[in-house]
Amino acid sequence: MTQETEKLMKEIKEEFKRHTDILLEKFEDQVKVVAEGFEILSGKIDHLTTRVDKVETRLDGVETRLDGVETRLDGVETRLDRVETNIEIIKTDIEFIKNGLKRKVDAEEFEALERRVALLEARTR
Repeated sequence: MTQETEKLMKEIKEEFKRHTDILLEKFEDQVKVVAEGFEILSGKIDHLTTRVDKVETRLDGVETRLDGVETRLDGVETRLDRVETNIEIIKTDIEFIKNGLKRKVDAEEFEALERRVALLEARTR
């Protein structure tokens, strides 16, 4: 190779190295920007995870309370069923009593009947 060719090769090599260094520097800057963005996002994710954990804890408490309410409601339903049964029994008893009272004579009618019987007895003696 001639001296001129060697010189040209050396210039090309230096130019290539300079260009590669510039590209490498730009790439490193971009990697830094991505890393900073990742750190910011990681912090936000950690914060959101903490908030979600708190919400889950509160939800567990609500769920526990709801279970208690459901248990109490089951007890109320059972008691209400017993009350309904008792009311049906009372209705039947009242109907029975009503029918019995319809067949009985009231006090005024009884007094009138007593007087008539007394008069009839007095006539027959």
